[in-house]
Amino acid sequence: MKKLNRKKNKVIIWVTSSLIVLFCLGALAVNYTLSKINIVDRENISQLDVDPSLDLTVPKNKDDMATTGENAIVNQDTGKKTKISNKDISNKLDEADRGIALNTTSGGVKYNDEVINILLVGVDRGSSSNYWPRSDSMIIASLNKINKRVNLISLSRASYVAIPGHENTRLNAAYAYGEPNLLIETIELNYKIRIDKFITIDFEGFKKLIDIFHGVEIELTQTEFDFLKDKLAAKGLDVSKGAGTYLLNGDLALEYARLRSIDTDRNRTIRQRKVLKAIRERVKTISALQTAELINTILPLVTTDITKKELVLQTANLAKYMNWPLKEATVPLKSGNLVLVNGSEVLILDWNDVRSDLIALLYS
Repeated sequence: MKKLNRKKNKVIIWVTSSLIVLFCLGALAVNYTLSKINIVDRENISQLDVDPSLDLTVPKNKDDMATTGENAIVNQDTGKKTKISNKDISNKLDEADRGIALNTTSGGVKYNDEVINILLVGVDRGSSSNYWPRSDSMIIASLNKINKRVNLISLSRASYVAIPGHENTRLNAAYAYGEPNLLIETIELNYKIRIDKFITIDFEGFKKLIDIFHGVEIELTQTEFDFLKDKLAAKGLDVSKGAGTYLLNGDLALEYARLRSIDTDRNRTIRQRKVLKAIRERVKTISALQTAELINTILPLVTTDITKKELVLQTANLAKYMNWPLKEATVPLKSGNLVLVNGSEVLILDWNDVRSDLIALLYS
C-alpha cells in the first residue's frame, strides 16, 4: 500500500510539474508574441517633430485665400461643386469658429464603462520617420457590451475642429501636430465621447494584412470600377465583366480605401468600412498558419496603448465579438456640405447633430 501511494504521489508530482512547465511555456509564448506589438504608454510616447513641409492651417481671411484656388461648396452625396466668393467662405469659417467655441466650452464627455471605444487610425508615414504623419482614416470601433453590438463609426478627416494648443483646422492635422494623444484629446474635446484605447497602423502594414488573407472581396460600383480598371488589369484581374465583386490584394485594397477623387471624403469613409468588414469576414475563417503569419508580419507594424493583459483578455473574447451584429455609420449622419478652401476640403459640422448622432449610435 505504501509503494502504491508513493507511485501515486510521483504521478501527481509529475503531472503537476508538467502542467506548470506547459503554463510557463505558454506564458512565455504569449509574452513573446505580444512583445512584437509596439505597445506604448500614452503618457510616455516618444516625441517626433511636426513636418515643416505640411501646411496644416485653413486660411480664414478672405485676403489670404488664393484668387486662383478653388473655393466652392461641394455636395457630399453628388460631388457637385458650386463656386463661392472668398468673402462668403471667410464668413462661413467665422460662423464655424463660433460654433466650435460654444461646443468645446459646454457639456462633458459621454462615457459608459460597458461601451469600449477603440480609435483605429490609418497613417501614411511617407519617407521620413522623423515627423508625425497625418491620419488618413479615423474610425471608432466600439464594443457595446450592453447590447452586444459592434459599431464602426467614421470621422471625416476634413472635419473642422478645435485642436488644443493650435488654431481650428482639419481633424487629420491633430495627429501630425503631436501623436495619438493630441488626436484623442481633440476627439474628446469636440465630439464629446471618451476614447478608451487606440490602434495605429500604417499603409504598409495595412497592405500586408490584406495579403496575409490572400485579399478581400469588394463589390465595386461602376464609377469605382471605371477609376480602378487599369490598376485591376495591371494586377492580372479579368476586368471584362465590368463592375462587380473583385478580390483585391493589399495594393488594390489600399487604392480603393483611399479613393475619393471620384466623389467625396464621406464616400471614402464608406469604402474604408467596407474593407474593414471584409477583413472581419476573413478573420472568422483564419487558419493557424495565417495566425502565425499575422503575428510575425503585422504586429510589429501596429502601435497601441492596449496592454498585454488587456490584449490576452480581448483575444479570448474575439470569437464572441465576431458574432455580434455590426452597425456602421459616418458622423454626422446627415451628409451636409463641404467647403473647398484653396482646393482643400473642409467639413463644417453642426455639433448638436454630431453629439446626438454619436449618443444614439454608441450608447443606445
